[in-house]
Amino acid sequence: RSLTGELCENVLSRAKSAGCITVLDMMYKKGVLFEDAARAIRCADFFLPNLDEALQLAETDDPDEATARFRSAGAKTIIIKCGGDGCLLYHDGEKQLIPGFPANAVDTTGAGDTFTAGFIAGLRKGLPLVQAIRLGHAAGALCVEQIGAGGNLPPLAELTNRFSL
Repeated sequence: RSLTGELCENVLSRAKSAGCITVLDMMYKKGVLFEDAARAIRCADFFLPNLDEALQLAETDDPDEATARFRSAGAKTIIIKCGGDGCLLYHDGEKQLIPGFPANAVDTTGAGDTFTAGFIAGLRKGLPLVQAIRLGHAAGALCVEQIGAGGNLPPLAELTNRFSL
């Protein structure tokens, strides 16, 4: 069963009611309507689509236009993942490119999800927003250097030491 905007809205709003910080990553599927996704987007503290997902969902070829559409739906902080180029952070009315780390990519499977996991780990550690994003980039960089979806990432302390975070 697919996690629709209504179901996701329910889960996220219950989490927010319990005092949780909510993070919404996504996997765009052709035919998903913006209005359905917007139900979940407005309940997320952080919305993390990749660039293709953002453009397809917002039906535009401009990341700034996509972000304006997400903001009109109630998005608070938007982090558009741009692969090896880093990510675009839209926060407090400002746009910032947060570069990624160099990596010898052999397989990009799971890189976006690994970025999100690293980002969440940074939030849980109480890191400032940009530092949490950099931790996500570090995790993503290590993920693409191995075959598969990042199951062999080192412990958090080793990750932060390797990338001087």
